[in-house]
Amino acid sequence: EFVMLNDSAKGQFQQLLAMKPQIEQELGHPIEWVESPGYKQSKVLVRRSVNLDIRGNWMEYCKWLLQNLEDFHRVFSGRAKQLDIFRAESIEEEQ
Repeated sequence: EFVMLNDSAKGQFQQLLAMKPQIEQELGHPIEWVESPGYKQSKVLVRRSVNLDIRGNWMEYCKWLLQNLEDFHRVFSGRAKQLDIFRAESIEEEQ
């Protein structure tokens, strides 16, 4: 999960959403894009249904989580650093 929670979150989300095809291609699968209208928070995430009662699957779940955390860091860290905060604020004002 990559969460944007600040006064420019909606504009930052829109900037990332414009890169959705490239981002999902780099990740190798679709992800959820949650703008959360009415709230300052927006986020992108991936989730998986699991049954935590089956302890034999825990290692598989941990590997899945670690892989997705590493993938999110690889795909989003550079993009997050390059988000245009001023552009994000202007997008916020338009909405």
